[in-house]
Amino acid sequence: EGREYYPIPRGSYPTSTNRSAIFSYDRLATFDAFAFAEWISPKPLLLIAGDDTVTLNYSEMTYRKAKEPKELHLMKDATHVDLLDYRILDILPKLIEFCRMSI
Repeated sequence: EGREYYPIPRGSYPTSTNRSAIFSYDRLATFDAFAFAEWISPKPLLLIAGDDTVTLNYSEMTYRKAKEPKELHLMKDATHVDLLDYRILDILPKLIEFCRMSI
């Protein structure tokens, strides 16, 4: 899905070369993005994920490791790319509600 979305103008960034430096691979392989999820608290955390995405496990892992206040909102029949672009209007009500409660 991402292979089809990111190269098109709608999914790409104009100055991106779509390349990575070889010296960064070891840093990527050893980086643990979830190690500090608990540090987000006491700031509110909203995770929005599609229930039909290959990245759902990352959202669930972050949710488990984070402290309150936190919320995991699943979008039915949505993929990762759906939430980036095609179903953004479906997400807005949840974002507005979360912002109103968190500000």
